Amino acid sequence: MLDSFFFGLILVLSLLFFLFFSHRIMAHVFDPDLDKVVQREYVMYAIPGGDLGRQLDELWEESVAVCGRNGAHKSFPHITLCQFFGCDDGRIPQLVHCLQRVISTQGQPPDSFNLKFYSSGTYIGLFLEDQTSSQFLRTTMSSCSTELGKIGIKMEPHKKQLHMTLAYQFHADQQKTLEQMCKKVDPKAPVKWELRLYSRDVRVGKQDVYRVLYSLNPRNDDELELNEDDFMLMESGDKSETESEGWYHGTSFMTGVTGVFPGNYVERCAETDCWTLHRAWKIS
Repeated sequence: MLDSFFFGLILVLSLLFFLFFSHRIMAHVFDPDLDKVVQREYVMYAIPGGDLGRQLDELWEESVAVCGRNGAHKSFPHITLCQFFGCDDGRIPQLVHCLQRVISTQGQPPDSFNLKFYSSGTYIGLFLEDQTSSQFLRTTMSSCSTELGKIGIKMEPHKKQLHMTLAYQFHADQQKTLEQMCKKVDPKAPVKWELRLYSRDVRVGKQDVYRVLYSLNPRNDDELELNEDDFMLMESGDKSETESEGWYHGTSFMTGVTGVFPGNYVERCAETDCWTLHRAWKIS
């Protein structure tokens, strides 16, 4: 009698597990984005470390806390060296090897990078002023572009004056406050520079990114499963009509599935949080 009871219990539990997981699987069957091949794009940055890097990190934290997020918080402090460019996944080893060969033969980098503070009503940043450091970076990227072109990878070096953005896309009444914060950063502070190769999912550059704080199992068909440390991608400036009820509409970075989820389970973060670092080269 007892054996029959346990056998029946096992059958019931097995049926419940089957129904649960089959429901989860079927929820993805008609997802139009399920079979899409997600492309990646690549970029080269010059990244400051050392004492200057520490001051910039502190600026990022303080400016968010006091004034809220502005456009600079989509990323970390950096100097953009080229436009985003494409590369097939299977050619990543060739890409990295080519960059390694070029960067290692560029000779001695300058002792310092002279950064000059600039501020306007809509933008605050540090611009690379001295010709020696600017020429070193431009020559390096030009050589990288030439060598990559020989293997069929098109990379376009940054043509405008090289600079590091500290704040932009902020409210006009925040300009003075942000300027005061940014002026606390000493451009002549000791710094260690690195050239870094990053890649990102092309979806990330067009949407706002939110980090999932807590895991959550969906209760309805239109709800997303949330996994801690996943990212939610949402159309910039559009948190859907359900935001007033505390629910957002977005797409899981890990699964590509779209649905709704509670807003208090996520927090806004930099889009670079879900980028991939492929290689870094120390130049100072």
